[in-house]
Amino acid sequence: MSRKLRRLKLHRLSAEDAVPDLRDVSAFNLQWDFLTRLRDAGRGSAAQWLERQRTNELDSANGVEPTQVLSSV
Repeated sequence: MSRKLRRLKLHRLSAEDAVPDLRDVSAFNLQWDFLTRLRDAGRGSAAQWLERQRTNELDSANGVEPTQVLSSV
């Protein structure tokens, strides 16, 4: 199992620059405009990541360690 985890490559997609006013209280914001803004920012970030994948700009060195991902949750 640990061998499989070592080969696992994680990538963190972030759209924080597109939604700069996020705070801890935003978790309770259920306004439709806010939710659609989050969705659109996430889709944009994913599209940019996929484009980099297609053009081979992203290599394994740009991966994220699992501990980094879990510590930001």
